[in-house]
Amino acid sequence: MPESAPFRPRARIVGTLGADLISSERVALVELVKNAYDADATTCLIAYGPAESGTGRELVVLDDGHGMTLDELTSGWLDLAGTAKVKTRLSESKGRPLLGEKGVGRLAASRLGSELMVTTRRRGHEECQLMIDWAQFRNPDLYLDQIEVAVTTGESDDLGPYGRASRLRDEAGVEHEGSYGTMLTITGETQAWTHDDVAEIQRALQRLVAPATVGTRSDFRIVLSLPSEFEDLAGEVGPPQFTTAPLYRLRATVDESGDAVIEFDGQHPDLVPRSKTRHLWTADRKPVCGPFTVEIRAWDLDREGIDLAAPTMGVRDFRRQLAMMAGVSMYRDGFRLFPYGERGDDWLGLDLRRVNQPTMRVSNNQIIGFVFLSHSRNPLLQDQSNREGLIDNVAYDDLRTMVTTLTAELEALRVSLRRREKPAEPTGGLFDNLTIDDLPDVLRSHGAKAEVIAEVERRAELISGAVQVVKDTLTRFQMHATLGQLVDRVVHEGRNAIAPLRNKANLLSRAVERSDDNAITKRRDELLSTVESQASLLGALFDGLDPLSGRKRGRPANVNAMRAINEAVRASDTTLCPTATITVEGNDTRVRWAESDIILAVVNLINNALYWLSGSGNRDKAVRVTFTRVADDQVLIRVSDNGPGVDPQYEGHIFDPYFSLKSNGVGLGLSIVGSIADNYGGALTLSEHPELGGASFELTLGRHV
Repeated sequence: MPESAPFRPRARIVGTLGADLISSERVALVELVKNAYDADATTCLIAYGPAESGTGRELVVLDDGHGMTLDELTSGWLDLAGTAKVKTRLSESKGRPLLGEKGVGRLAASRLGSELMVTTRRRGHEECQLMIDWAQFRNPDLYLDQIEVAVTTGESDDLGPYGRASRLRDEAGVEHEGSYGTMLTITGETQAWTHDDVAEIQRALQRLVAPATVGTRSDFRIVLSLPSEFEDLAGEVGPPQFTTAPLYRLRATVDESGDAVIEFDGQHPDLVPRSKTRHLWTADRKPVCGPFTVEIRAWDLDREGIDLAAPTMGVRDFRRQLAMMAGVSMYRDGFRLFPYGERGDDWLGLDLRRVNQPTMRVSNNQIIGFVFLSHSRNPLLQDQSNREGLIDNVAYDDLRTMVTTLTAELEALRVSLRRREKPAEPTGGLFDNLTIDDLPDVLRSHGAKAEVIAEVERRAELISGAVQVVKDTLTRFQMHATLGQLVDRVVHEGRNAIAPLRNKANLLSRAVERSDDNAITKRRDELLSTVESQASLLGALFDGLDPLSGRKRGRPANVNAMRAINEAVRASDTTLCPTATITVEGNDTRVRWAESDIILAVVNLINNALYWLSGSGNRDKAVRVTFTRVADDQVLIRVSDNGPGVDPQYEGHIFDPYFSLKSNGVGLGLSIVGSIADNYGGALTLSEHPELGGASFELTLGRHV
């Protein structure tokens, strides 16, 4: 007969699950506040100051929740990893979704001090007390079942009308009636708190509870009672007033399929509140994170933006206060999940995106965001054991992708409002007033002496020469800027060229694995054709550097237009939307152009259409490319799709370099196509009458054709 043996944990496992597992006092205190929330408390008072014993300092966490009976204290509170909150997912009187489920959050108290006194009373029952000395759990020779804790009942009245809890509430200005609730008194602090420590704790508590909706008040408040050296941080915890009125705000409700209803508003004077729908998900499977809601608030950090948002605040003070609250936080069932939104936590990668596109993207220090989840609707978003984040799984990646896409929507709105159209200025207009060439004539008309006029003419020549030097310098700077854009273009188009090569190579590899001779032949031919077309595209990219290198570019050749367009279709990245059908219409026509230029332009337009089609709800996704000779010296290439179309808010910006509504888009595709059109004396425009109901871009080419 096989024998069995039980696990028998050592007492020090409590430290492993408590003080050792929790990274900071801030996280530990949040765990205790969450317990108050689960107990249906209306107010949680946190008092830090001199200990009642007169030695050292103590921390008191006092709530007005339902409290515990003696039986609940001994069989429930001391039951580590108990199942009470797993079996019952809602609090007993207010029906709040319970935040704790692992049953070890109370051990967080061991991170805050060496001793814990639990004082509790349920309405209509006697007051109970439990005393724990955490030091005994560090004895390596003791097992957990050998640890005894002192429990008393009916011997104290600290929660009564004249007890210690009442005095603490009076000192903090907190009203309360009744002699029930729970008070945790922690002494023997591990280290004295500094002003910075308390400020960090206040900041964490400010964002702990999800913000109330407009016109309502949260049913759970947190109050800090602190000694005189921290009095600037004392009082009810809440966000600074200016953070509730951002310049730009996005609210979105996202369903389980990734379909979002998005609303925009804000304090920017040119922002007109509006709403739109967008399918955020572009993969060929459904997202698995579940439905969620989002609110993102954004500000401009320049003087003008701060004057609009908080006219009475200075620049430095505004930026400092915003930085304390900035970041995108995550809330589940009304309570915050750490560490999302903490200083230094950039779970969406916003700061890295901004490095690449500083004028388009926002950084963590200028936005405050809230992502709202629930236990029941997002079961695959699961906690890590250390209470510091969600498990990094597919559901978490899906959530991050869609929140980043929503952030790109707000970024596009902000850029569209900040960019101001400037009237075209004739060449040299910047220097029109930097001349005195007409001054000698003015002097002559007033009878000036000849030597004075001669000296003025000499000075006028010197000034003209200096202005020319400035013009030449600016020209060199402009060439450097152009080179920078060309480098971006090489990176952007190089990726576009590599993607179809990988796609065709993978298809060939699979055919080889299946030993399918017909498929191998077909995939081999496709790969060879794609290699040839992509090599041509990459060659065109390097040709784009010629004007800066001093080499002369080759002349356009006499080519078949339809052949070039079909090459572009084969070179497009069909993995962006595998279910889309691409059709080509037009007549064989000989044109005179650099074939690689046109392939490059059409590939960009097709890939753009495929990307937006992937996020549309259309069952039959379609892209149509048409070629027409509209005049002897002009041809038209139109790329149309039946996707969501272009948001009218952004029609004036989609051709700007680095403007993109894609979550990780570079914003160069349409700008590059526009540059190619310019080289051929043509233009790239957005049709006002799209053929397929989505977007329709018209590329007109007039030179050499």
